[in-house]
Amino acid sequence: GNLKAVKESVDVAVLRKDFILDEIQLSESYQDAALLIASLTGKGLPALIETCRKLGVEPFVEVRSIKEAEVALNNGVDVIGINNRNLMTFKINLETTFTLAPQIREIASDKLILVSESGIHNKEDVMRVADAGVDAILVGSALMGGDVLEKTMELACALYEDDWRDVPSPQHMGGFA
Repeated sequence: GNLKAVKESVDVAVLRKDFILDEIQLSESYQDAALLIASLTGKGLPALIETCRKLGVEPFVEVRSIKEAEVALNNGVDVIGINNRNLMTFKINLETTFTLAPQIREIASDKLILVSESGIHNKEDVMRVADAGVDAILVGSALMGGDVLEKTMELACALYEDDWRDVPSPQHMGGFA
């Protein structure tokens, strides 16, 4: 499959960003981490998390409420993504991160990696979600419609004080694909 080809050609972790609803889907691919959308998996989330662990795959649980985050945390998840996109209306609002990030930080261990997903378009957005308590961002559409490398560098280096063009090249930053 496509993920196998990607996995074999890069030296970074591969995230399977898919609509995973059944445990069998997790064994079909070559991922290092799998996105589990709490609102879609419902009561099956704990079993999917456990299956990920058995397969050596990092469960990356996407939440839109503190209740969903609590389920993920109670099942020992180390990576939680806050989706700023409402999957019912497809409207994006960064307030979701600004509201949930502090609440999740309050109940999570220090080792939790908290990710803000969707709606991050520029350096200011990166700085605002970082100030809210997230450790990373997941972007997609923000990279479309322009120079992908330039936009990637702008967002990836947003927390540097200097212009991103003064930051070492990707090869010197540990490499990313």
